[in-house]
Amino acid sequence: MRFSCVLLQERLALVTGANGYLGSATVHAFLQNGFRRVRGTVRSQAKADAWERRHGSLKGKIDWSIVEDMTAPSAFAQAVTDVSVVAHVASPVNYSLKDKENNVLKPAIIGVLRLLEDSAGEESVERVVFTSSAATIIGAHSVPGVGKTYTDDDWQPATYEQAMNSKSGVFVYEASKKFAELAAWRFMKERKPMFALTTLAPPMVYGPPMQPIESLDALNVSVRDLWALVDAKQLPLATMYPICADVRDIAELHVRAATTEAAKGQRYLCVAHHYTYRQMGEAIRSDPALTDAQRARIPSRPVEKDRPHFATDSSKVERDLGIKWRPFEETVRDTARELFRIEAELKGRQ
Repeated sequence: MRFSCVLLQERLALVTGANGYLGSATVHAFLQNGFRRVRGTVRSQAKADAWERRHGSLKGKIDWSIVEDMTAPSAFAQAVTDVSVVAHVASPVNYSLKDKENNVLKPAIIGVLRLLEDSAGEESVERVVFTSSAATIIGAHSVPGVGKTYTDDDWQPATYEQAMNSKSGVFVYEASKKFAELAAWRFMKERKPMFALTTLAPPMVYGPPMQPIESLDALNVSVRDLWALVDAKQLPLATMYPICADVRDIAELHVRAATTEAAKGQRYLCVAHHYTYRQMGEAIRSDPALTDAQRARIPSRPVEKDRPHFATDSSKVERDLGIKWRPFEETVRDTARELFRIEAELKGRQ
């Protein structure tokens, strides 16, 4: 059962990291689903101003709360005031190996705990949806089992000690997501706040970016992964993390998780598709909406076949939240079209 549209109009939703890739899509999803107002956290007023320039039609429907440091005590105290539902999307992506504990591991854990602590201190908060990651279930660097089917109940095996000793920035980042989610569930068990928690574990996320973009070099990791195929000499021979979903679907899931009774206390693996770079390249090259020149910038498929991979089961999120995934081809083509549009726009400014 979901809240009625009338009830949604009376509620204020908070989206942390609202100016980011998934955050921007999540703001749109809340507004499209009947929420009259959304509050977003950003690190500076300049970032809020840039977002409003990009989405002028939404001015007045979103107000901003500046959170410069998510790990600071009471970092979200002002942001959660009068809020009913929270989508904690903000999560700095940091692959640095310099002082891993203080730059990657602890910030991930402390950041989510600050949000939960401040939400527990605000009587109006009923639901918190935390954006975790499929990497908490299937670590790309933890040798996923070929033939194994991963579900919401699985946890990747990385330990804190392994993360501290790792020479892989990706491994450390993925481990930090695991420890952050575990800390969130531990908080719920020990503190027993009045609100309910739901965690979403999306994989690689593609789809048209809605956030302000000043340079294609500043794209988020997953979309940059797709854009890297443009003008490449050849497609990568192997798809290292072959699971994905559309940013618009993941944003929609944040709204449904925040407004559906069945989602209370649940953890959801959110994999829409298994894919290869070959399939991605072919979807773009065959898009009739692109020009011949644009299609020619995508290399043809490699000769070698992709290696066997694991399987996933996202039936729980499909059942509980009723999500119907966008087709992979639609996701990839919409992403490429928007990136080509942004590229032309940026060139026009020069």
